[in-house]
Amino acid sequence: MNQLYFNNTLDSFYKSLSKSIENKIKELSLKKNEIIPHNPKRVSEIVNCIRSKKHPYLIGTKEYRYFGKLFEYRNSSSYTAYLLDLNDDDYYKEKEVYSLNNNSGKNEINKVKKFVDDKNYDNILWDHIDWEQMYRQIIQDLIIGNASEKIRINFYENLIDYVPYSKLHFYNTTEFAKVWNQYGNREKDEITNKATEWCYLDSISEYSKKLKKEFYEQFSGKKLDKFDEKFIRFLNNFLDYFFKELKPSDNSFGLQALKYQNNIAVHINMLHTNDKWNYEKEETDETALIQEFIDYAQIHVDKLSVFQEEFKKIKLIKT
Repeated sequence: MNQLYFNNTLDSFYKSLSKSIENKIKELSLKKNEIIPHNPKRVSEIVNCIRSKKHPYLIGTKEYRYFGKLFEYRNSSSYTAYLLDLNDDDYYKEKEVYSLNNNSGKNEINKVKKFVDDKNYDNILWDHIDWEQMYRQIIQDLIIGNASEKIRINFYENLIDYVPYSKLHFYNTTEFAKVWNQYGNREKDEITNKATEWCYLDSISEYSKKLKKEFYEQFSGKKLDKFDEKFIRFLNNFLDYFFKELKPSDNSFGLQALKYQNNIAVHINMLHTNDKWNYEKEETDETALIQEFIDYAQIHVDKLSVFQEEFKKIKLIKT
């Protein structure tokens, strides 16, 4: 199979689904040949999360009826009775399709029998999901770049709301980063991780509930056919809206810090590029004033970081 974005999140989903089926089989003390008598090998593949070319979405179209029922029973005898009563003919329905008529040699509407399973299997497909864990895995995929460029840009733009990351972003996107080399790689990673925690994980309970609600609206009553592609599409739409909701306001601590830093950059540039001020050799009233403003602005930016943490503690700002 071709790997898609958020493949780690997808892998975690399928592993969780496999594990929940395996646990239910053990709970009912069933053997593999008691689940799908004509093909117990498929049971082994499913509980071991083997996604093959033939079964890329783990469970085949005609297999839901076997596994879905597992979660409705509390003992093996009930399930065995259901299995004995299972009749393939109940799932083949006559449908009208536009196809080639072998007798006439023309394309026309023909009646054919097709396998149709229109039952709801939400209990097996979605009820096993740990929504906070899925949400964390989505964030982790974003951190390692396992998402589209547009989504990753929006993800990192919101981190500017966290003042230390706002400072890091400023230095990463201006010439000062190269000149001063203020941040080492480890420090950059630490700040980015703290910013991610601040922006996306401090309210994980609220955010994962939002994810669950939107997911069920999209996938309730549906099966896993082309699930990978549909899930990626869902996530892209969900995250696009979600990131817009979390976009920091103009007066947020992080954006205030960024504005101050831009002012600092302008005035530093004035000191070093204005010909009438030989800043490198002597100090004048003008250069002293500019330097005083720069020093004040840098202190102010650092103080914004302190205020942000303190305001959070007393819940004056939303985390």
